[in-house]
Amino acid sequence: MFGKVSNDRPHQGDILQNLQYKYITDDGETGSFTFPFWVIMSQECDLEHDFKATNGEYKDQDKCLKAILACPAFPSEQLKAGTHMQNLSLTMNTWGSDLWKKIQANKDPRFHTIVTTEIAELPNMVIDFKWCFTFPREYIYSELNNKVACLDVPYKEQLSQRFAYYLSRIPLPEELG
Repeated sequence: MFGKVSNDRPHQGDILQNLQYKYITDDGETGSFTFPFWVIMSQECDLEHDFKATNGEYKDQDKCLKAILACPAFPSEQLKAGTHMQNLSLTMNTWGSDLWKKIQANKDPRFHTIVTTEIAELPNMVIDFKWCFTFPREYIYSELNNKVACLDVPYKEQLSQRFAYYLSRIPLPEELG
């Protein structure tokens, strides 16, 4: 499930630790928060072209990225207990056994489970696709030393497909008729 970690550039499926997300509110106030793990969701080809463009391999810079997409990956037990957003003072749902089994088996379109048995120091993680963020590309490049794992082919492509499916779902009204 995991490939060799490469710190040359960001790769789709990279898992980084402790990225700090900075934001500005509508009132002009600034803030930040940190989650223990983040997974790079931007497409591998876009990340590769960005790297080559910024290193002068292309004549034009139209392949450069301004931002890189990432989702927090929450430790499974925290998400199950609904405590994964305590640092944002948010009360989250707890997941009963039937729903939790669906989440763990990647049968719920909203979530993607990453089993980390190959890497003993990492907990099993769950990505909630409702939470996705963009980071300035320069920040991600500056944090490559915080990379702890990288999903391998075809696992990162499976993650990407599930994320795209979730984002492209057709909303249905609560009640038909």
